Amino acid sequence: MSIKAYVLWILLGLIGGQMLLFSLTFYAVEYEAAVRQAESHQTDTMQNLRSVCQESALRTSPFAAINFANILAKDPAISHALCADFNGRILAHTDLDQIGRYLAKDSPALAAKAPGKIERQGEKAILETYGPVVINARRVGAVSVGFNREVMDERVRRTLWGIAERLLLVSCLTLAVVLLAAFAVAQRLTGPITELVAGAKQIASGNLQYEVPAERGRADEMRFLIEEFNLMSRRLREVEEMKERFLASITH
Repeated sequence: MSIKAYVLWILLGLIGGQMLLFSLTFYAVEYEAAVRQAESHQTDTMQNLRSVCQESALRTSPFAAINFANILAKDPAISHALCADFNGRILAHTDLDQIGRYLAKDSPALAAKAPGKIERQGEKAILETYGPVVINARRVGAVSVGFNREVMDERVRRTLWGIAERLLLVSCLTLAVVLLAAFAVAQRLTGPITELVAGAKQIASGNLQYEVPAERGRADEMRFLIEEFNLMSRRLREVEEMKERFLASITH
């Protein structure tokens, strides 16, 4: 393997490793953010339903809660949303046929003194969030919102897939720029070495007039090495000229 290829692979390995580490870290952070956003959506939905149910209780009219439940029914991620009074009688529900019925006695929403969550396994996994409806420190009802776990997870996956697509595009563009930069760096590091090898071959073949061209504006070890090589070439040329003059003088 040539020095140029060796340097190029080292640069690509270092930069590629950093890009991979950054991509994995960024993806992990975005994953946590997507999960937190989904959880925040669940909490906000339940809190909004509680507020509407409080308003309905104050007005002694369930219409506001029914209208809000109808809005929530349009969200495919919500399997159910309900508002019940302190006896467990359903005042509003995403399924209008459930209005007027009573919650099951073992319903966590009915006995809840604080917001909570429970996951139910069945034909579909449902994450139920629930909490009490309180007015003036008095419990006047309860709310419950069920979220379809499959739909919620699919939303998180779609969000992450969109992020992954953008990250892949940026990574490809960055890799192209890095590849050009790495090639330029490798060329700058190994270009003078190639010139020196060519100069050594010229000297070995007897061309003592050859000198390695020095790059303008370069002031590093490579320039010093080229200058020393050219100095060696001039001294060899002087020695050869002295030899020729000496032989010429002996001949005459």
